[in-house]
Order: sequence, then C-alpha cells, then structure tokens
Amino acid sequence: MGCQSPRSEGTPPSLAPLLVTDSLVLHLDAKTAYKTEDNIDYFTEGGKEYLAKFNRPDQSIKIFSITLGKTIKTINMSNTGPNALVGMDGVPGNFKMISMDSIMIYSAMQAKVFLINSKAEILDKWNVITSRDEPKYPTFDGNTFSNMIINKSSILLIGSISMYNDGEPPILMLDKSHKEEGQKHIPKNLEIYDQFPDRIMVGSREFFESSNTMNDNGDIIVSFALDDRVMILNENLEPSYTILKNPKLGELKPYGKPLTMDEYYSDRYYDFLLTAGRYEAIIFDPYRKVYYRLASLPRTISEVKQGHKSPDYSIMVYNEGFKPKAEYTFSLADYNPRMIFVSRQGLNIMKQNDKEDYITFHTFITETR
Repeated sequence: MGCQSPRSEGTPPSLAPLLVTDSLVLHLDAKTAYKTEDNIDYFTEGGKEYLAKFNRPDQSIKIFSITLGKTIKTINMSNTGPNALVGMDGVPGNFKMISMDSIMIYSAMQAKVFLINSKAEILDKWNVITSRDEPKYPTFDGNTFSNMIINKSSILLIGSISMYNDGEPPILMLDKSHKEEGQKHIPKNLEIYDQFPDRIMVGSREFFESSNTMNDNGDIIVSFALDDRVMILNENLEPSYTILKNPKLGELKPYGKPLTMDEYYSDRYYDFLLTAGRYEAIIFDPYRKVYYRLASLPRTISEVKQGHKSPDYSIMVYNEGFKPKAEYTFSLADYNPRMIFVSRQGLNIMKQNDKEDYITFHTFITETR
C-alpha cells in the first residue's frame, strides 16, 4: 500500500504516529469462515513465517503461509474418541504453535492442556484444576491476547482475576514432568485491583480478564483492564509494577454497585458497558523492541445515542524502558482489535471488510525520529 496514517486527533505532539506501510492478504479456502474465532498465533519455522487461526465451522486450525497468502495446512480436530478436543462452542480456546507438528491446546471444558501433532493426535496432557462454578478461582479462557508461556519444565497460564478480593491468584504453573505436585498457583501476594475495596463492584467479566506477553529477557508483562499499571514477572515469577497510562483513557471507572440480577438487567449497567474505557492487551514486538498497549476508549451516552456505536481503540507504543514512543487511534468500524499480531514486517491489524474469501491485515510501524 505504502500510504501514511494521519496523526490521530489528540495525540501528544511528542509522540510519533504509527504508519501503514503494507498490507497482507490471506485468501480463504471454501471451508474457512471470515468471521470466526479471534484467536490467532504467529510463528516461524525454517526461516518462513506462518499465521495459525482457529476455524470453528470445521473445528480446525488453519495455517497460512504469510509469503504465499493462503492456507497451506489444515489440522482437523475431533470432539469425540480418544483424541477429543472440546470447547464451549465446539473448539477449545487457547493454543500455542511450538512448531507445525507440535501444538499446545488449552481446553477449559476438559480442564486440560494438550500437546497434539499435525494430525491432531494427543501426545501428552496436563490437568488444570480449576472450578468454573467457584468465583474465587480464576478461569483460563484463552484468546489471542492471553498466551500460554511454554518452557522446558513448565506451562504457565495467566487467567482472569477473581471477582472476590480473597480469590486465588490468576497465575498457574503446570509441571511438565507430571510430579505429584503437578501444578500450583503463584505467587500468593499480588497487587491486583487492590484499589477497589469490593471487586464485585468493578463490572462485567471483561474487566477481570488479563493479557500477557513475554520480552527478550524472559520477563512476562501482564496487563489488566482497569489498571494503568502493568505487572512484570521475572524468571522467578516475582512481581514488580510500572505505570503505562494512556492519557486518552482518563480516570478508569468501575461500575460502583454490586451486580445483583436486577442491577445486571438495568439501564444503568447497560449504559456502563457501552461507555466505560479499559485496557485490552499488551504485546511485545521482538523485532522493533517495543511494547504495544491496546485500550478501548470511553464514550459518552450522548455519543452512543447519536449513533457512534463503534468504540475507538488507542494503541500506545513504548520502548524497552517503558517510555512512550508513538500512538495510534482507530475505530472498530475500520479494524478488528482482537485480530492483531506482530511479524517481521510490523504490527498487523485485521481490516474490516464485507468479503468472505479473504482477510486483509494492514501492517503498521513506528515512525523513526
């Protein structure tokens, strides 16, 4: 494309914009749905770049060649028999491509992490002890922004924060060696949402979800919806915090009332969901050594009533020292904020379109200054 994105309205003059430098078109085969799970994973193998994504209609993982712009492999999963992989809507959620023939899959319905090959045969599995009916325990529903952290000895899952202040910490480590103590929640003392005296007054489950990414040093950076800080976990999973505030979000506002059934169906609560701003994701770019923090910006009721139903999203770019470097604002009407990945070329965001035979990503980079 080679076109430039204008500076977003309200961008501080000290920050550079993100620039659209290219576009990536992925052609879909007849069995791949355009509107499908917002769950993708970029990986490289043999020097080549690939993008994998869940495809609900045929319960498969589609692997696209970024160079060729088309599907090169389909991994068909079964929901019955000895290799069953089951999710709430047919397909399990979080997955991580270690290689073309080695894939980690988390199934909340089965409460397990599976290692499968390219034929979707289960090679290994680990139990995830959690209770979806017990609100004091975290859930680990996966998506593009909630990555499994895989190393030689363990699998790390970072889940949703409990609605209750005395809930279990949302960080779970699975021991790959299947020892008697196969998993544990760590660490015990986290400064998460400690600014709210009663977490149940925060709002919907979306406000309790986390996003995580890993930098080149092996630190895990975790972002929470209603916290200007991010949490940094070192190799020993000891937490520290740093503020990455997006000025366009203003003051982060919880709902402010306990969510009874009557309150849940009230106009007040509906208005809150339509207008409240929050952080959506944290992403590390190993090629440009920057962090992207995505936020859904607040709106007023008058803006919603005037027909501005699509929220704006802001991406703040920070360098390795967490200093702000660039900013870009876009609308949900233009881009899908859940379909974002980093490649060698830049930050790729899915362009909204009304076609069903291809997906287009626009590639952004930070202007050099």
